[in-house]
Amino acid sequence: MEGRADSDIQRQVESELFACPDVDETDIAVKVIRGAVTLTGFARSFFDKFGAEDAVKRVRGVTAVAKPSRCARAFRRR
Repeated sequence: MEGRADSDIQRQVESELFACPDVDETDIAVKVIRGAVTLTGFARSFFDKFGAEDAVKRVRGVTAVAKPSRCARAFRRR
């Protein structure tokens, strides 16, 4: 089975983040490489951070959600 194109996955992840009422996606950037999704930017709370990660996992074709080693800086409170 052939995987989805990274651009399709990125669009779907962005749509999922937008549709998720518990996540403010305006400060979150999405990057996809071979199905692995990296989220960078800022989350207003840990709840937003985990909600964004859960939203990504719901997208078909996502093989991994990269968690940067400096997660607290990538997703920090305002």
